[in-house]
Amino acid sequence: MKKSLIKLGICVALIAVLVVNCKKKEDDDNTPMAFLLLYINDQMSGNCATITKATASGVVTYTAVANAVPKGGCNESTLATYTTSSASAKAISDTDFDAKTPIFAKYSECSTLAATQAVSKANVTTASLETSANNAANGCTSVGNSNAGQTYCKDAAALAALKATIQYQSISDAKADMSTNYTGSQVANSTTSVGASYGYTTAALLALRLATTTELTMLSKGAEFNAVYAGLGTSASCQAKIINDSAALKTLVTKNVAVTSALVTGGAIGSADRAAVSETIISSLTCKYGAGFTAATATVGTTAAIGVCPSSYPSF
Repeated sequence: MKKSLIKLGICVALIAVLVVNCKKKEDDDNTPMAFLLLYINDQMSGNCATITKATASGVVTYTAVANAVPKGGCNESTLATYTTSSASAKAISDTDFDAKTPIFAKYSECSTLAATQAVSKANVTTASLETSANNAANGCTSVGNSNAGQTYCKDAAALAALKATIQYQSISDAKADMSTNYTGSQVANSTTSVGASYGYTTAALLALRLATTTELTMLSKGAEFNAVYAGLGTSASCQAKIINDSAALKTLVTKNVAVTSALVTGGAIGSADRAAVSETIISSLTCKYGAGFTAATATVGTTAAIGVCPSSYPSF
């Protein structure tokens, strides 16, 4: 996600340079600049779907999960990190834990959670990672306790096999391609999250949108959010301290219905906070296709329906 933001920053900088230097003469040919601007705009538009292939008893199902990452960042180098070195995997895990340590250290309410996290960090060893990968059916295991997209595979063959089941697809609009899931999410949220007890307005729940790349970065790799989530169900007072210390984090958590309902925030986010937001956000939207998938068009309780992806999505 960080690489994606860097690419977007470069694109913005290029546009600024082009605008500043756009003092044309009568005989200037602006065709190259026009094409460059079109290319930059193209790379900064659209959404990205990560498509995963699963095979069971010879029957293939594809699951596409889309987020707001634009076309320019819709690739493996931006969205995933792989390693076949258990030492590197351990370093990734340590970095994940270490990012939260100074946040816990700021509040006495977080001392117990800090100690628990230290034990959890110590329990992740090269040996434990190797065991986890060896025991996995595909020979790979997720790395770190919060950073999305980081995977350790036991060897090059396992890594190659895993990568063969994943493709990245640039799409114009996730809300259109995953309209069944999008509408289902609105329905599910409106059924369970509106009213005096929970606080959201119907208008805010219907104004659901994909989290931006900046918001996704905070949700997947932000140390503050990961510190809050580490205390899920165990340290409400610690969570409240962290959330109330960051207006950006509080806004993000408040708008994200799924996150807010999962967190025990100890009063950090009240119904008045929820009632004040004019929109809600969702991290991703989903559709499926393939012989192994039959669309379920009805939303059941808090589970949003998942529809069939457009026919343009690839089979591989």
